Amino acid sequence: MKRELRAKIKISENDVKKQVKDYLSLKGYFHFYLLAGMGAYRGIPDIIAIKNNRVLFLEIKRPGGKLSEYQKQFQLDIEGQGGEYYIVRCLEDIIKIIIWMELKNMNISSLKRYITLTHRMFSNKELSNYWNLGYINALLDRKLITDKEADILSDYNSITYQRKKV
Repeated sequence: MKRELRAKIKISENDVKKQVKDYLSLKGYFHFYLLAGMGAYRGIPDIIAIKNNRVLFLEIKRPGGKLSEYQKQFQLDIEGQGGEYYIVRCLEDIIKIIIWMELKNMNISSLKRYITLTHRMFSNKELSNYWNLGYINALLDRKLITDKEADILSDYNSITYQRKKV
């Protein structure tokens, strides 16, 4: 009986596009929507976003949506030339992409400030600790920081976590 009462909310691709465009505007990106139509390059992504000499090709899909063969080929072409192509299925996807890009460009002192702010932001200190450790590991996995820098950041995270916990 409970299943019958549950409303199924379907998110359309247009809903996701609107959220993504709003977030890109909020973060200061120049972005534009590409309309595919007669004569358009097949497989071209929905949105192109530019900020600080970075160009993002964003293909928006509703949750569960799949890329066409043309879109897969376009992605391979862009990535083959060193471009950044992302498939965005929800607002959280674009937020993660943007946060990740911001973290990649930080130096150690900026990352330390980020860790301190994260501990202040989260009401659950355990969660902030795991969040920061996850980012440190992700930075290390992608070879954006060295083992020594990861150790410094992990130690810093533990110290600020212990300080905030008390």
